[in-house]
Amino acid sequence: MKAHRMTQAREDDSGEDFLLRASRVFFYVGIFFSSLLSIRVGGGLTVGDILLLIGIAFAGAGTLMTRMRSIQVTRTRISPPVWLALTMLVVGAVLSAGRAVDPQSTVEIAVRLVLVMFLLPVSMRAVFKEKEQFKRALVAFALGAAVCGSGTVLQYLAGASIIPGADVTNVGRFSGFAQSVSDTGAITSLGVVSAVGLFAGTAGRQRFGALILLSFSAIGLFLSGSVSGLLAVLVGCLVLAARRVIKVRHIVLIAGVGSVILGFVISIQVKSNALDPLTRILQTLGLGGNVEYNTSGSRLSTYQAAVDGFIRNPIVGAGLDYSSTIADGRFPAHNLFIAAAYCGGTFVLLAVILAIVRPFRGQWIHADRSLDTSIALALAVSAIAFAMTAPSLFNRYLWIPISFVLVAKSLAMFGEQSDIARTNRLQQPSRSSR
Repeated sequence: MKAHRMTQAREDDSGEDFLLRASRVFFYVGIFFSSLLSIRVGGGLTVGDILLLIGIAFAGAGTLMTRMRSIQVTRTRISPPVWLALTMLVVGAVLSAGRAVDPQSTVEIAVRLVLVMFLLPVSMRAVFKEKEQFKRALVAFALGAAVCGSGTVLQYLAGASIIPGADVTNVGRFSGFAQSVSDTGAITSLGVVSAVGLFAGTAGRQRFGALILLSFSAIGLFLSGSVSGLLAVLVGCLVLAARRVIKVRHIVLIAGVGSVILGFVISIQVKSNALDPLTRILQTLGLGGNVEYNTSGSRLSTYQAAVDGFIRNPIVGAGLDYSSTIADGRFPAHNLFIAAAYCGGTFVLLAVILAIVRPFRGQWIHADRSLDTSIALALAVSAIAFAMTAPSLFNRYLWIPISFVLVAKSLAMFGEQSDIARTNRLQQPSRSSR
């Protein structure tokens, strides 16, 4: 009898295990801090990483306890394609470790890939079982990106050293609450996309809040000087437009806000001796100005070197540690799939492709036209677009959006069963009335 009461104490009124509820809280906070890459513990793991790891551990323990008590059917069964991808990742990582400059680091990064590619999405599906929970996770992600972007303004006002571990380059590019301007560009571009979706799909105070998030994310994106981030925003907004989230009136409003933001940003860039956004885009594409800023050319050289290396050794990669990823003698391959092929060989490449493609399979995307799903899809496509021009193999800002799409897919496919279960719980008499 006492054990029965203890079991009940670990559950809320819906019958959900306490560990799963605790895991959800850690995920909310961890998703927020995942954008603040400069906030680290002892210079190692980020606070976001630690919180997400705790969330994953709690989700695993809570799911196990739930299954043992047979309280409810969980949606965390791992399908054969996932096992295949996981197996290929492990095999590819083990093979590449034999050629790696630092085999131990290669193994550590392989473990990180297992976490972000497999355990993270499985855990998020286990804890975000209702649409309102999923929406809070999306908002937490947008809020974290906006805070990361706001750090660029803080650096301008108070100096580069105001944020430990962050950076301001000698050409006036600000990293905010990230450690590199490239990471800031990725994070804030996703913040802009999510904020645009929230702005277009909400009203009243929620729309005003989305406007604030949009403003800080856009400022951070411009001040990071990331052209890849601007392209990712364009791709994400096209997805939102195709999903009919963005309408003409929203474009007009956002353009008006954007012009004010751009004026503010240019005033900062002039004082910081930085390139304005248009000049930055032209020089990045090699269309004029200092050849030093033609980063598109340097990216192409990394692609060619990495492809040549993969062709010479297609099965056993060069290694996943940073030293082994250097493709042309200076930089890693700035492309997700090319880098996966060069560093991990064919097996790692196929594992990454399967993990990326998996969430988009099926007709559920066309059937589910909800705002949350549309934002998740826009985030994921934007993150993939950014990963085509940056080394993003194990970055949180790639795999969290991919996990969001898997959560949306799970909610779409099991939404009817969840609604029925919720209705049944509401119809049951409460403990106090029994």
